[in-house]
Amino acid sequence: MLWMARTFSMLWRHLACVKLQGCEGGAAVFRKSRAWDCAEWLAPVSLRVYPVLCGGKLPDDLCKLKKLETLHLAANQITRLPADFGQLSALKTLNLSGNQLRAMPTQLCSLRHLDVVDLSRNKIQAIPDEVSGVQAIEINLNQNQISLISVQVSQCPRLKVLRLEENCLELNMLPQSILSDSQISLLAVEGNLFEIKKLQDLDGYDKYMERFTATRKKFV
Repeated sequence: MLWMARTFSMLWRHLACVKLQGCEGGAAVFRKSRAWDCAEWLAPVSLRVYPVLCGGKLPDDLCKLKKLETLHLAANQITRLPADFGQLSALKTLNLSGNQLRAMPTQLCSLRHLDVVDLSRNKIQAIPDEVSGVQAIEINLNQNQISLISVQVSQCPRLKVLRLEENCLELNMLPQSILSDSQISLLAVEGNLFEIKKLQDLDGYDKYMERFTATRKKFV
């Protein structure tokens, strides 16, 4: 086990992306190598943590990685983020898919450079008012348990893509301001509790389609 810990410490020093395999040995290396103690001066740009994290709890020292731009934490049984998670001020891409989150983390509002956040395949039940502070261009909330969406989602300043497929949404729970008064140009809501064609009957749908069409033309 000692040689594994030393090897991991060496890898941490020389690789931008560190992978932890899903086994007890890997988890032990994660704990015993004390790599987080060196986090500030090692300053990786990208970090990928594979299952399993013991107890689904992230180490508080993760928040010392001030230069971290990409963080992959999929399928680690995570139930909450550290209180200081918002200190990851350089973070641009965050993958929290396949965890055990029951609420949308408010710490996301402090990540001013966040471009993409993947919260799919969790147990999130609502999009709260605080979402208006999220700076992301794309938010993926597919395959959660969402039945409530705050109207404040339409106030997200940079949000272009909102994915809400396979949730528990009724059509009347979808704020019309998403269609008429937001920056969202791709709204994915297939697999909810309404027929997708009924979306066309909502006020503001024409404005949404103008944004959708204009965005699609950019990539043709």
